[in-house]
Amino acid sequence: MGVAAAVAERALVHGFALVPAPPVKSGAGLSSVDIDGAIVAEPDVADAAVT
Repeated sequence: MGVAAAVAERALVHGFALVPAPPVKSGAGLSSVDIDGAIVAEPDVADAAVT
């Protein structure tokens, strides 16, 4: 949670918001979310989406 709090603080300083999302098995569950970027914390080593 410390990482999320630090990132949220820095985002607010720069006029952005951090919106935590729950872990998902695939990106399909997030397809309806309109975002400009993402931060992946502690990704699975075999996750093809972040390699």
